[in-house]
Amino acid sequence: MIKNLLLVLSFLIGIILNCNASLLYEYRKGPDGTFSAIVLGNDDTSTQLVIPDFTTYQGQQCPVVGIEDNAFQLQDFGSITLGANLRWIGSNAFQHAGVTKLVIPPSITYVYGNGLPDCSELIIEDGNDQIRIDKQRFEVKTLFLGRNMSCEPLQFRHLSSLSIGENVTEIYKNTFDGAKELTYVKLPEKLEKIGEAAFYETSISTIDIPPTVNKIESFAFGLTKLNTIRFNGTELSERLTIDADAFYNVSFSAAYINRKLNVGGKMFEASRNSLQTIEFGKYAEYIEGMLCNHCTRLANIKFAPGIKEIKSQSFWGCEGLTNVTLPDGLEIIGIMAFADCSQLSRVELPATVKTFSGDRQFVGCSSLKEIICHATIPPMTEWNAGYMPFDEETYSTASLWVPEGSVDAYSKAEIWKDFMHIAGAEKVAVSNNIFTIKDGRIVSASGNDFKVDIISANGILIYSGLIFNSPTLAKGLYLVRTCENGTRKIIIN
Repeated sequence: MIKNLLLVLSFLIGIILNCNASLLYEYRKGPDGTFSAIVLGNDDTSTQLVIPDFTTYQGQQCPVVGIEDNAFQLQDFGSITLGANLRWIGSNAFQHAGVTKLVIPPSITYVYGNGLPDCSELIIEDGNDQIRIDKQRFEVKTLFLGRNMSCEPLQFRHLSSLSIGENVTEIYKNTFDGAKELTYVKLPEKLEKIGEAAFYETSISTIDIPPTVNKIESFAFGLTKLNTIRFNGTELSERLTIDADAFYNVSFSAAYINRKLNVGGKMFEASRNSLQTIEFGKYAEYIEGMLCNHCTRLANIKFAPGIKEIKSQSFWGCEGLTNVTLPDGLEIIGIMAFADCSQLSRVELPATVKTFSGDRQFVGCSSLKEIICHATIPPMTEWNAGYMPFDEETYSTASLWVPEGSVDAYSKAEIWKDFMHIAGAEKVAVSNNIFTIKDGRIVSASGNDFKVDIISANGILIYSGLIFNSPTLAKGLYLVRTCENGTRKIIIN
């Protein structure tokens, strides 16, 4: 009956139909005289559906290129195999056909609305051509995405495992928006862009952003459960632009940044009460202005050598900081970079520091008691005399340690001369002929044991005894006294 009806319709509208191995086809003739086949449905109740690569018509091998709208909408299948020549699947083609696993071949580039069956595992095979999927609700739990996929908003209600192939260069807008059960995804090394709300309101907790990504759009990771993020980079990585609200309402506890970022100071806006640790790799080059301002629980910052500038207000109001060692290679410290870090007691500046850009770099640091500056030439401010990096109280109460031989220069330099306590110190080299430092301990360089007194910078005796038993020390400046060699000033980094 179905066959006869389709044959009558074909006569009326000029379509050639054929039935081949229980599948019903429409054949279309191309400009070159060859035919291609479209699957219209089938005429049996088989639970196994196989769409072949080719079918035969008028003695020709015809590629099967499409599945028509509603072709199998009232049927259930135990398995579905799609042919390697399919280019599209029509709307509602498999509306009620639930299967365990479905493989989408590389040839398919368009799936119309609700064209796919429910399945628990979906594999979109690797391919160079983008696939477009119109509005679709999935029950899929496991997805392999092998190529770029654009879509109307999809509903991955139960997606928990996502794998992304190396051919994917962009995660398009809203692709995984609302996949609340998605907890982990590894992004591919060729990825370049993460679109608006791509992973919005997922349960991802950790993410590594590959070195190739150069754009993250608004709300891309908004309302996720991210607590750790790593921006990986290489020498060739371009600057990564992150739109405002890309991480809307995300509270990070840890971050690793090894890229040049353009974030407009909003990266950690929602992390002010959660961010505890941040590390900057050598490819970061500079620290973005206002990046971590008022992250009150931030207690650990690690800088790789090579960062050249800390921009204005980068760590303003980070009340949890107590000890900051700035990296070799740093040249410029911006306005209020560490202002109002009220628990900051010790700051160490590298020999490369040249400029305090503007002033007030360390104002409001009421606990600051020790400043160690390794620059032999005193760093200066870009602005006129009278602009100071430190509070008046710091100038009167903190100790400034500078290289031996540079005390006089600092005592005369514009932004340093007001320190009441300026003294020279020697940074112990690893191969010092008397002492060396190992795992935070001052030990004998010669291997001989002898008695030492270790005294803190504020004059408190910390240890008196044989050097073999010397304790592990916190970062800072110490006086080490021996009977034979007198007293040495030593800095532990």
